[in-house]
Amino acid sequence: MSQVPDWLTLETPPLGLWERFREGAWRAHQSASRSVVERWQRIRALEAPPDGAVEPIDEPGALAQRRERLGPLLHGLPQLFSAKPFADRDFSLLLADADGVVLERTAGGGFDDEARRVRLIEGSHWSEATRGTNAIGTAIAEDRPVAVHGRAHWMRPNHSLVCYAAPVHDAAGVLVAVLDATSFVERADPFAQLAVRATALALEEHLRRYAWQTGRPLELVERLLDGHHGPALLVEPPGRVRRANAAGAAVMATHRRVDWRATSRAAHTGERVQLGTTSFRVEPLFDAADRLIAAVWIGEAPLLRGATPAATPVAGPSPFQALDGDDPGLRATVEAAARLARTSLPLLLLAETGTGKDVLARAIHRASPRADRPFVALNCGALGHDLLESELFGYAPGAFTGALRTGRDGHLAHADGGTLFLDEVAEMPAALQALLLRFLEDGTYRRVGDPTEHRADVRLLCATCRDLPALVAEGRFRADLYYRIRGASLSLPPLRQRVDLPLLAARLLDAVAREQGVDPPRLGPDALAAITAWGWPGNVRELKNALRVAVVLADGEPLLTVRHLPPELSAAPRVEPRAEAALDAVEAQAVRRAVDAAQGNLSEAARRLGVARSTLYRLLDRHHVR
Repeated sequence: MSQVPDWLTLETPPLGLWERFREGAWRAHQSASRSVVERWQRIRALEAPPDGAVEPIDEPGALAQRRERLGPLLHGLPQLFSAKPFADRDFSLLLADADGVVLERTAGGGFDDEARRVRLIEGSHWSEATRGTNAIGTAIAEDRPVAVHGRAHWMRPNHSLVCYAAPVHDAAGVLVAVLDATSFVERADPFAQLAVRATALALEEHLRRYAWQTGRPLELVERLLDGHHGPALLVEPPGRVRRANAAGAAVMATHRRVDWRATSRAAHTGERVQLGTTSFRVEPLFDAADRLIAAVWIGEAPLLRGATPAATPVAGPSPFQALDGDDPGLRATVEAAARLARTSLPLLLLAETGTGKDVLARAIHRASPRADRPFVALNCGALGHDLLESELFGYAPGAFTGALRTGRDGHLAHADGGTLFLDEVAEMPAALQALLLRFLEDGTYRRVGDPTEHRADVRLLCATCRDLPALVAEGRFRADLYYRIRGASLSLPPLRQRVDLPLLAARLLDAVAREQGVDPPRLGPDALAAITAWGWPGNVRELKNALRVAVVLADGEPLLTVRHLPPELSAAPRVEPRAEAALDAVEAQAVRRAVDAAQGNLSEAARRLGVARSTLYRLLDRHHVR
């Protein structure tokens, strides 16, 4: 979510420098390894042991509490990356919290035994105060990505290591975790360094989306932005403009970022902020913990001389635009969803993980009569039973240890009048299924520890990647609840079955490049062949993350080739020429249809395809469409 600072790279210093520094023989005027010694001077003040010592290891109970605090992040971890490319390069991947305590560790191939020897294990402490200069601790101390090579480490036992670490910030811009890849110093690898940074950014995006789902729904903000005639911006820490309407984009043409401190101050005081010649009022947006995670800047609409304010609303894009594609199965689902969105029927979305169930649910809400009311999402597989119950229904004051003294409303209350989306509903515990069924029967519920009956009016959308009828047959999901939530069913095709994969990959590549602030590269033939040959078990989510890494590794190169893709894709079977020709034909047909539907307006055609206009020009040239 944040603009990532440049890497701090601490190269291994000359032989003997570490010993001379410990003996006080190093001289400040010496320039060699100055950045390393500056960090060692900080460590000396912390009195971290240079030769290693018996370090603290968290007990299972304490470690469980740390993990619970980072529940949303740990839940998203396996969905956002594959550890296999790291293990193939003998790198162990670690996630530590903001105190430097390791919470998760993946197998590191041939590095596993060494990882255990140096105590790169769950529960171990890697802050600078405990371990001295190291990638995890130094990334926390300086809040930036850090690479530490060999003898640049403070502790002698770690001189054989190379470590790459990048901080992970939550939606409020607070450092909450560090992602680290460590191996033998001889295995130093630019891929591991860049992949750690790309994955940390993906984790930040995951936390941002989670905050929006549990706080004020993003759809309301988007409607405000799109419906305001003056400049309007959605600003997030540390001053990044996440969204802007057309007038806001014009104001931002000469600004990449805004002042987050001024934004935060204005959000709490009500004062206006200035950007160039435009004055804005600031509307704060808080997450479920009442922390400022974003703000909407709203400027006055400029009037032409003699003009009056416009009263005619401008038609916005289709709510289903994000699901545009030329795959027949996808189109059938979107058309059915558009019709069902206008009803009050509960809907059950059945699809594999990563296919876009959340995107489809949000589109249905935006196309429904409840579009101006809240959309509230809850992942039933991300929380334990007790926490899930309190999140869904809320709780009374003092209902349990750690509860707020004022109590708290749950997702049902927040969604009143709007849409409640229960993702991974098949993971809901049996006791909670009974409580949900009761609510669906009469619209009433009770908060945890509260005898008072409450009411809520919500339209229910549920989703799962599991075989729900089979779970019903096995007695693991209530049949009465199943038939209650399945007013109608919709399914999304897995990526391996979609015939528009080349076009989708091009569209996602454009989006990923814009997300990273670089010019979109073009997919080379070998990269496209590898993408079409891969099975994509993680579907669209996996494809998007693979392209994120590829854009980072391409580092501005105009052509994205197979060497920029994750290693497992380059090992995929080659696509036969006949299959490549078929895919080209599908892509060409989609381009022609979009241009025809837009009556030759290329900007509109690009919007329909979901790609940048520059990408559309490349597609027109490639397929000789005029």
